[in-house]
Amino acid sequence: MALKGYFAVIAGVVAVFLTIQSVIGYRDAQRLANDGAWTRAQILAQRAIQDDDKTTYYVTLRFDVASQSVRKERSVGSSYYRAHPVGSQVQVKYWTGGPKLFELREGQTKGGAVGTQWLALAVGIAALAAIWFPGRKTNAAVLSRRYGHRDDHEYRRTQEKLSAHWARLYAVSHGGRADRRES
Repeated sequence: MALKGYFAVIAGVVAVFLTIQSVIGYRDAQRLANDGAWTRAQILAQRAIQDDDKTTYYVTLRFDVASQSVRKERSVGSSYYRAHPVGSQVQVKYWTGGPKLFELREGQTKGGAVGTQWLALAVGIAALAAIWFPGRKTNAAVLSRRYGHRDDHEYRRTQEKLSAHWARLYAVSHGGRADRRES
C-alpha cells in the first residue's frame, strides 16, 4: 500500500474517532441542558505549562453535591486563569445524574462538540481526497484493461490491411496517428 493509502486509512480512523467524540459531547451537552444544576466550586490549585510557543493553563476545582465530593483539574483560558486565583469561588454547572460531568460556563460542552464535529469533517474530507485521487487512476487503469483504451476521437481506416493482423488508423479530430491491433 502506498504512503497515500496509509494516510487515507489513518485519516479515516481519526475521522471516525472524532465523530464518536463529537456524539459523546453532544450527549453530555444534552444531559447538562436537561438535568443540569448550578453550584459553587472552589479553586484549589493553579498551574501553567509553557511549551516553546504556547502556555496551557489549568485549575483544580472542588465542589460538593449530593454527599459526593468532586475534585477535578480542567484546562482553562488565560483570562479565566488570571481572573480566578487560588481560593476563589466560581460557578459550575454539573449533571445531577453524575456530578463528574460539569462545565465552567453555559454551553461549553456543546461548543466543544461542535468544534470536534468540524474537525472530523475536515479530516474526513482529507481522507476522501487521499482515496479519491489515487483511486481514479486505479479505476481508469482497471477499465482500460477490461474494455480497452477509450477516447473521443473518430477514426477512419486509410489502408485496408498492412499485414495479417494490423490496420493503420488515423485520428480525424487532431490529425495524430494511432495504430491498433485488429483480431
